[in-house]
Amino acid sequence: MKLFRKMVVFSLIGVGIGSILSLVFSLIHGEYAPGVPEFLESFSNTNKAMVVQTIIFIVLGILQGFASEIFKNVDEQNFKTIFLKHYLLIILPLLLAGYYLKWFVEGTFQFDTGALFPGDWTHFQIMYTYQIYSEYLTGTKSGDIWMWQASGKKVNGLSNYQQLILAYQIPWVLSRAGLVFELEGYFKDSVYNNSDFNGSFKQISISPMAQFTLGEHDVLSVLAGFSSRRSFATAHTESYQETSLKYAGYEWIFYRIALSWAHTF
Repeated sequence: MKLFRKMVVFSLIGVGIGSILSLVFSLIHGEYAPGVPEFLESFSNTNKAMVVQTIIFIVLGILQGFASEIFKNVDEQNFKTIFLKHYLLIILPLLLAGYYLKWFVEGTFQFDTGALFPGDWTHFQIMYTYQIYSEYLTGTKSGDIWMWQASGKKVNGLSNYQQLILAYQIPWVLSRAGLVFELEGYFKDSVYNNSDFNGSFKQISISPMAQFTLGEHDVLSVLAGFSSRRSFATAHTESYQETSLKYAGYEWIFYRIALSWAHTF
């Protein structure tokens, strides 16, 4: 019964803090919204969105409430145990909730297992970046197609970019090897006038990467990129024609190889 009472209290605290944050964000924005507009729009009605958001607040409240128990017996636990429990109960749930509820305009999370397990062969590295950004070109109307810095088929609208890097650090000349995953695209189909174009298509890129340490001052990085792109039901010769065509699926292409040489003085 004592455990149940704690869970109820932690749940109410979680819902209360979440509701206060929503009110603060609404005051800053100038108009009341029970959640982030992009999150609310992903549901068929606001009631469903609020039920899901409230459940997430309850779970966060319970997890972070019980996280306080970690520090009651600090002397009986080593640093690694405390760090791992703190990460699993506080940091990871907050990151997952923030991502799902569209809290983050931009954020980066990175972690190296070498922080928990010191050694030359224990460095498995993770870095995740999430960005929400708006692209607008003055003098254009909604749905107008424009080009910027050799990138075509752009329109005014809200986009998101995500990057995940998984790498392993090695104490050799080949000092790091891994994969870079990227995803980018607009949130809504309606940003394009042609509803058959699939305006919210997300371009996915997968890039194997390697880093070579050549002495104390030189590092050579090599990256090969493979990417998805739209395919269409109608044959065409120019890329600018694609925004008027009908989306028929996606295909994979090899689209880049990148070399970077860094020298420190």
